Amino acid sequence: MVKSYYSEPNSNPFGITEEEAAALRLDALYSRPSPLIVEPRDVEEMMGMNDVPEDALALYRRASTLRLSPWEKEAIRRSLQKGILHDIMVDKRAEAPYPDMVYLRVDCYVKAVQAPCVLEIWPGQHYSFLHEHSDSTGIVFALAGRVDAMVYKSLEWDAEKLGLISVDRGNAAWLNKDCFQVHRLYCPLPRDEYAATFHIYSHCKDEYFRYVDEKTHKIELFETKSDINWFDLIEKLEQETPRYRRADGLLV
Repeated sequence: MVKSYYSEPNSNPFGITEEEAAALRLDALYSRPSPLIVEPRDVEEMMGMNDVPEDALALYRRASTLRLSPWEKEAIRRSLQKGILHDIMVDKRAEAPYPDMVYLRVDCYVKAVQAPCVLEIWPGQHYSFLHEHSDSTGIVFALAGRVDAMVYKSLEWDAEKLGLISVDRGNAAWLNKDCFQVHRLYCPLPRDEYAATFHIYSHCKDEYFRYVDEKTHKIELFETKSDINWFDLIEKLEQETPRYRRADGLLV
């Protein structure tokens, strides 16, 4: 029996085995430019960074100091279990082709449609459509947990896979109109955990992204609409999980 790359047998968004995953990680490692932006610690990582376009690096620098506070991380976790985020997920699952093919978009620009800055929340084992980003330049910066990103050569159901990367704390996937424009994201963590990623986009040509329908395999359009904005989310989270002073020995 060929062992799947995934922690759950019925969760296989990339359609690969462990052996294929290892080979695709090597493809990403030796890709020039690298699809992953990191703070380079060795020669190979520095070599991968050399060819990353300056506009993508500029977006990374804007996000590189972002943090979620301990309270924010815990409040999000609790809300996913029983709160506003859980309720939004239930509504989205009812409309999704598969229950795990949903995640949350939090507008961080007070622009409900086509927000250039978005926090995305990925419950464990959830994943996205195979999709592109309207020729925009953008980054996917990890704030908590981990997401895996598969990058593809084209927007097709059977598109060639170019590489597989893991995006975790302080790292970022990037894209522009010439490189890594098509990808699929997946959170490989257990179902009681989550990942949070911050997305910044520029040079987006329209408010619709294209994706491959999971059942028909046809290319469709979706509007980049957020589920809630950051200020409303924080207000709800404070009601669900009140902030406490550090002197109390609890989260702030």
